[in-house]
Amino acid sequence: MGTAASLDGALGTRHRRVGVDAVCANGLGLGRLSARILDAIGFSAQGGNTEAARQGLRWLYAATPVVVNLIVIAVMIRYPLRRTQHQEIVAQLEVQRPDGGIAAKTYAG
Repeated sequence: MGTAASLDGALGTRHRRVGVDAVCANGLGLGRLSARILDAIGFSAQGGNTEAARQGLRWLYAATPVVVNLIVIAVMIRYPLRRTQHQEIVAQLEVQRPDGGIAAKTYAG
């Protein structure tokens, strides 16, 4: 069994993988942001947290998905996709597919 590097080299994808690895390793800076937020609410990974710190963590876990979903909803509302636009996109994709668009026809309705 080959290594990931040899597989990447064989597929010619090494340059893309390095970029993805760098983004994952850095976490887009979210690790530092998360640490600062946890510090701000008084949470310690070492343990011995107060009830206020644990409650802050609960709120953080509950509020983050809500905020992210609200952002997604705002983006989706600002990008309306009508049925006719969808059908045009599907038709364009059918032309580009090497199998003649068999899969796309299934979704086109």
